[in-house]
Amino acid sequence: LDISENIISIIPKEIGYLTNLEKLNLSKNYILNIPNEFYNLINLNCIDFGNNLINEISNEIKNIKNLEILNLEYNN
Repeated sequence: LDISENIISIIPKEIGYLTNLEKLNLSKNYILNIPNEFYNLINLNCIDFGNNLINEISNEIKNIKNLEILNLEYNN
């Protein structure tokens, strides 16, 4: 799912329902925080949060067992 460059500042909690999602590109937005529900996406293998405003990632990221690529470049 590619929703990069969309001026998104909030990831809706409902994203947690997309449990079969494998790739997610949220780069080049204005995201500050990642909701706890995000960490329910246990089938993700690639996440791109590059070029946002993220300051921290929860330790819950360890629940995403299939994660191979995590891009956090150019954040706060």
